[in-house]
Amino acid sequence: MQEENRRLQEELSRVEIIRAENAILRAYNNMTEMYQEYETVPAYVIDKNVTNLSETIVINVGSDQGVHANMPVIAAEGLVGFVISSTRTTSKVAPIIDPASSVSSRISTSRDTVITRGMLRK
Repeated sequence: MQEENRRLQEELSRVEIIRAENAILRAYNNMTEMYQEYETVPAYVIDKNVTNLSETIVINVGSDQGVHANMPVIAAEGLVGFVISSTRTTSKVAPIIDPASSVSSRISTSRDTVITRGMLRK
């Protein structure tokens, strides 16, 4: 009985991993559909570096996948930041909340164009 319970627990763990992977793949697919007019490369965060002066994110894609400096990084919710540098397999991203970042934005209600600057909050 204990052996059967252990086996079922292991199987349940494998099913949960598959469900999580499925959710990630669905999200990648939805992003590709949302931004059909652009060539997209799915990625996820593998490291985060936060200091008092800046924040950077490292993602798991690089020049081997066609990702290079100054490319935008987006999520389903919108702009995340831009690529600062790339290695063959990773890229460093400056998020838009970084104080050194600024981006042209449009206010949805008035349609005014503004420059939005990042601001880190601890």
